[in-house]
Amino acid sequence: MKINMLYRKVIFRCLQLSSYFVSTILGIICGFGCIKNEIVATYGVQSAHFKVLGTVVSSDQNLPIRGLLITIQNTIRQYDKVDSAKTDSLGRYSIEYLPISSASDTWELNVKDNDLNENGSFASKDTIFSISDSEQKSGHAEKTVDIKLDRME
Repeated sequence: MKINMLYRKVIFRCLQLSSYFVSTILGIICGFGCIKNEIVATYGVQSAHFKVLGTVVSSDQNLPIRGLLITIQNTIRQYDKVDSAKTDSLGRYSIEYLPISSASDTWELNVKDNDLNENGSFASKDTIFSISDSEQKSGHAEKTVDIKLDRME
């Protein structure tokens, strides 16, 4: 009878250790999905498709500037970075993204002139914006952020 009880305890402990091992392996595998910046839909978590667009013009002549690099980053969660875009010949840009964090967070729009003086030299500019709940309609929100850049002297 003691052997039977000891056998059950050993089997239980082996199953317990194997479940820890499997859980650890699954956690590591799932963690690699986050490293690749893949967005994983989670049941019960609200999500919205955001689109930020606008134009970038020179502050002195009010003319569109092409070839500028536009990036968006969450101001609270620095890891919540979004894809970048370049302005076209009319100074327009458009970035679409699905934020990992709360929609009420603030975002920083970075504008950099890194085209090696192709369009003149313009100073970089950071602009803070947010998308309010009232701007979201059925899982979609669109925000227009127009920017005026100063020339570098």
